[in-house]
Amino acid sequence: MTIEFLNLIARDHREIVSQLVLMSDPSASISEQQSALEVVTLGLTAHAEAEGVVLASFADIPGLQCLIAQVQAEHLAQERALSRLVCAPLGTPCAYDRAADLRDMIEHHARKEEAYLPAAFAMHAPREAYARLAAAFATERLRQLGMLHPSLEPESTQADSACR
Repeated sequence: MTIEFLNLIARDHREIVSQLVLMSDPSASISEQQSALEVVTLGLTAHAEAEGVVLASFADIPGLQCLIAQVQAEHLAQERALSRLVCAPLGTPCAYDRAADLRDMIEHHARKEEAYLPAAFAMHAPREAYARLAAAFATERLRQLGMLHPSLEPESTQADSACR
């Protein structure tokens, strides 16, 4: 697996985690937390979609099917955790806890990907098939970001009260 692809994935993980650290910091202002939430929402969504598209092109390789299914399942779990975080009123213990939970999930996911993806691809995928992974990932990530729009206003109080 190309090192560039792994570097792009790791960069996304680090950026999302750093924003979740900010969101779980009670000394951060609501404005800082809102900005961090937008970065997390856009970044995690674009990352998961781009990685899913790139990895799906290898789904027919028997040795990679289980690993790809695990990555996809973890991304879905992260999306559910993100939904719970979005519902939590910013600046509350609930939001801090949900940000910390999502951060832990992503850190665990990142460690697994860094440990298993390179070896699995080296063992099962033909080198010429994954030589352009970084470019494909970066292109798909940009395409996903172009389709997403950050929220301009915090969620309504009705949505907030439903998450309490």
